[in-house]
Amino acid sequence: MVLSRIVLSLGLAAAALVLHAQSTPRVPGSDAIKRQVKRPVKLDRTGFEFGVFDAGPLLISGQPSEEALRALAKEGYTMVINLRPNEEMQRVAVPESAVLQELGIEYVRIPMNGSETYPYSPETIDKFAEALSRNQGKGKTLLHCTVAYRASYVWTAYLVRHLGMDLNEAVPHGEAINMRNLLEPFLGKKIRYGDGR
Repeated sequence: MVLSRIVLSLGLAAAALVLHAQSTPRVPGSDAIKRQVKRPVKLDRTGFEFGVFDAGPLLISGQPSEEALRALAKEGYTMVINLRPNEEMQRVAVPESAVLQELGIEYVRIPMNGSETYPYSPETIDKFAEALSRNQGKGKTLLHCTVAYRASYVWTAYLVRHLGMDLNEAVPHGEAINMRNLLEPFLGKKIRYGDGR
């Protein structure tokens, strides 16, 4: 478990470096989103596995309960982006898709778990960017996975790939949620991400 998290952390950090170097597609609405970005703050709310964080243009959380989804609908949320694959969602008591359909909230699935079927990739970040951009001006967005771990990496990679944020500036945004650099405790020092790209 610890080894797989280390591999995941290293893989996503390396992917973010590569993502920034590649030509990044320009998604409409990116400038408006960039102006809203702030360092994520944990909110004092119940109904979210691990917690829920306000990142500015969206909330990022672990698995929401049905009550939490219903509360979001009353607060003007019009999109939920779920990173959990079907196999994971089969173990969740919340019939998320059905609840969101009933509430009139758009449900976007971008399943990812680092497997061959659901890889971590630039395309994952591009799909997320397109969905987030599509919902701008319509309402608020929630991005979630199980405990906001994958979601924190997606958010960090998005900040670098689509908003042009320096990697050294973006990483603390992810760390404020649930992104972990698991090598630092073993090495006893902070890790710098090269030139920040």
